[in-house]
Amino acid sequence: TTQYEMGSAVKGATVLAGYQDGMPHGQSYYDSGKLKFAGPVKKGSYTTSIGWADEVRALEKSSNVYMFYVAMRMAGITYTPGGPLPADLEDLKKMRYYYNQFGLGVKTGIDLPQESAGMQTNPKIVGGLLLDEAIGQFDTYTPLQLAQYVSTIANGGYRVQPRVVKSILQPESEKLGPVIEERSPNVLNRINNSQSDIAIVKQGFKRVTQTGTAAGAFGSLDVSGKTGTAQTQYYGT
Repeated sequence: TTQYEMGSAVKGATVLAGYQDGMPHGQSYYDSGKLKFAGPVKKGSYTTSIGWADEVRALEKSSNVYMFYVAMRMAGITYTPGGPLPADLEDLKKMRYYYNQFGLGVKTGIDLPQESAGMQTNPKIVGGLLLDEAIGQFDTYTPLQLAQYVSTIANGGYRVQPRVVKSILQPESEKLGPVIEERSPNVLNRINNSQSDIAIVKQGFKRVTQTGTAAGAFGSLDVSGKTGTAQTQYYGT
């Protein structure tokens, strides 16, 4: 029922959105640590510069600049240092459409009341907000949406409806009664990505925990994941 900016955890969806929009596998961009436009300077990640990076390294090192380039590619913008950033609301809506496939920005369908779909606004001036969206620092999502999103990547592209109730049984005084209703798993949709698309993002998520931003956090456990930190207002702080 509450929602937050999810930060760089969204970057798996950003890469997969780029693929859906026509970005080829192995696309490389140069991360110099920041991009400078006519107005804002959009800063990079936790380090000053990553250098040339493909999508796997961009996920491993959580490159903001790489995701900025993916967003600009979707919007048909060619980066020129000190130049304009002419993104509009339709570009933002397109990215949201890709994110929706993972459950980000739409209700998960959980069998509980008053679920939030997250928070979205429709700004008159988009510009750098499109780039913020690509690194998880504009729209807000619920923790459950985040779980559904990363599960969709983990299971090969299927967005599954979360549930609290698996079955309903007839109440009896001494024991469980017969089953009245059995609720089977429900696939809400499949993302428009190939298995090879998803495999590359999984490789990036694996590298996060091995040599990337979460290296050493899990010891010898064989896990994949994605770090995320958002700069945001929280209860006025």
